[in-house]
Amino acid sequence: MKETTESIAELLAKRGLRITAPRKKVFSCLQETDVPLSPREIFERTQGIDTVSVYRTLTAFAAIGIVQIVTTGFKQKYELADIFKPHHHHLQCGYCGTLVDISSEQLEKLVTAIATEHGYTNLHHKFELTGVCSQCQKD
Repeated sequence: MKETTESIAELLAKRGLRITAPRKKVFSCLQETDVPLSPREIFERTQGIDTVSVYRTLTAFAAIGIVQIVTTGFKQKYELADIFKPHHHHLQCGYCGTLVDISSEQLEKLVTAIATEHGYTNLHHKFELTGVCSQCQKD
């Protein structure tokens, strides 16, 4: 964790921002979960910070690449960016909203091949796939 805390402190410092208690709490909250969280969920899981601080922190984190936004319908959820956790994509149920992290070596090879074919480098990408989960198919 120390290495990660230093990395976040460095990212913030490069933008002239300090590592405050609310920023530490939001970062820790996101680090402790395997699923993207809404601002409300982050607020509920952290103590001693208000909702405005959560929103401001998430806005700052998104601007400097600490978090990435996962759009679910008309809502946004947040998770740590690839520099803090392994690269992955999401599969979302269009009925219940369940999000599943997916990783695929085949998909990454295909994306790289497409980028190379068109002469692109320094590729950044994300895929959000939507379908119906097995539980909702039963209902």
